[in-house]
Amino acid sequence: MLIYQAVFDAYRQMKFIRNAERIRINPAAIGLSIENSIHFCLTEIKKMLPSRWEVNVEKEGDKYLVVIYFTCELNDSWNIFEAGPIIRILEQENPKLLGYFLQFLSAMVRVAAIGNWQTDFQDDLFNLRDRVEEMWADPEEYEDLDELTLALNEYNAGAPDHFGRKILNIKKVNLKKLQQQARRFRSCPEVANVICQGCELLMEGRSLAEYRNMDRMEKEGYDGYYLQLDLQYCVVWKYADPVFDDYEEYLNSMANEGLEEPEIRLVIDQNLKLEDILHCDDRKSWPMRLANFMDRAKELLVIFKSKYEPTDGRADEDF
Repeated sequence: MLIYQAVFDAYRQMKFIRNAERIRINPAAIGLSIENSIHFCLTEIKKMLPSRWEVNVEKEGDKYLVVIYFTCELNDSWNIFEAGPIIRILEQENPKLLGYFLQFLSAMVRVAAIGNWQTDFQDDLFNLRDRVEEMWADPEEYEDLDELTLALNEYNAGAPDHFGRKILNIKKVNLKKLQQQARRFRSCPEVANVICQGCELLMEGRSLAEYRNMDRMEKEGYDGYYLQLDLQYCVVWKYADPVFDDYEEYLNSMANEGLEEPEIRLVIDQNLKLEDILHCDDRKSWPMRLANFMDRAKELLVIFKSKYEPTDGRADEDF
């Protein structure tokens, strides 16, 4: 009976906010079974929703909630850009802009829940350390073991670790002020544009966390083994180093099992307003707009990095 009361209350609330209509007749009181009454109410709620919205009943503690949800569009790519080489260049060429770039990377973590090499790679680094120790028992059997060990040491105690901690130690960022400060750096337009465009998106105040619905993934049988939404975005230290390659392989294995899609979830209760449903286009498009920004940032930072690459064709080991 508790589940029916929750569904009937949600039906009455939707009728009121959608049509300003107050429902007084209880379907279960005029001959319909409880099961048929629940089906009737949920069907009527679905009819009142815009296209692509769905309705579901969820149990939370000892009560039931009727929720409506919308699955947002998102590509099936790993949305990343590389920060390490940019940081090392700015460290030498423009320390002040480096400070602003680090603030921006901190805001990506704190505001939007976008991970980076310091937040997302740690579990993989722990497992990788164990594997490398085993490999050193018979080093001749493994190619590039020295390179892998060197990269692992860098992530543990080198520049990736140093700047990763520095980013996480930045407690608060004024996005509007940061955007204004970045615009002054016309000598580094690519980095400045990444900061400005990114701040514009972050100032909407949205986070990947608000689009997650782990309960739904579990109910669909994934049992925790799928690529979580927040892991589909990342600021990496460096493309194609051994640690990056290992982490990418791990993500691919998770993605092959399933991808968590971004979802808007609203509870039908006394606080729900019609505009929450009808006027949320910006909210619907935010995950895809964030992915598009990551692509633009990647392109701009590649251009910036190319200006400082050695002209003799040799890769700079610092980058």
